[in-house]
Amino acid sequence: MLADYTFDVRDLLRDQNAQFFSTTAITRYINRARSQVAQDTACIRILVAGGSPYGADATVGTAVVGGAVPGAIGNPIGTTVFNTIPGQEYYPYSYANPLIAQQNAGVKGILDVCSVSVSWGSTRPTLNWMPWEELQAYARAWNVNNQNYPSIFSTMGAGETGQVWLYPIPGTVAEMEWLCSCAPAALYTDSDPEALPRPFTDAVKWYAAKLAYESSQRWSSASIMNEEYDRHIRLACAAENRGKVPEWYPEY
Repeated sequence: MLADYTFDVRDLLRDQNAQFFSTTAITRYINRARSQVAQDTACIRILVAGGSPYGADATVGTAVVGGAVPGAIGNPIGTTVFNTIPGQEYYPYSYANPLIAQQNAGVKGILDVCSVSVSWGSTRPTLNWMPWEELQAYARAWNVNNQNYPSIFSTMGAGETGQVWLYPIPGTVAEMEWLCSCAPAALYTDSDPEALPRPFTDAVKWYAAKLAYESSQRWSSASIMNEEYDRHIRLACAAENRGKVPEWYPEY
């Protein structure tokens, strides 16, 4: 993908022979643009899943016919367990990053955790979310004998240094799942994997060209590139989610 990105950006800049922008600069603009796309759209969504209390892998396999089955023992993705830690109240995003890197090529790390589910034994409910300030005021104020199955989660911290907080504090090892928005790893060679899915990759060249024009103080051209970036982002978001029907046969 890096070669395709580089060609497209140079085409927009009318610099196919690298007379005005070095390859190093173009690569830097491309990687900044890819990060911006991921932040603006949350298009890299990954479910970090643990193992069930009965030893089965809860991660959905990527194969099709004859491949992995959700909840089946011995899925080829692996059986790495993603669990709560007894007595551990908060978990940095980096707690899940090794599992993400193991199962998803081209992903740098977590930008945000959108939802958290924790096993209560025979069920795995999705926890209620609470702003951290409210968690501090209304939940963490009770700090004696408050270990149990978590029912509330919150996040604290910005970007890749964020943390997931659970309440009540987990009292036992329990399977945990995070639905995450992630950042892509930088591309340095054409063989590096691209985590951004299509059609979001189509917007990268416009933002990279915007950055290049800004570096040369060509503000009008940069503004045009930014408008095209916004337009392609909106098109990509519309293309990947055209709406779903929640229930075809409602009860009357």
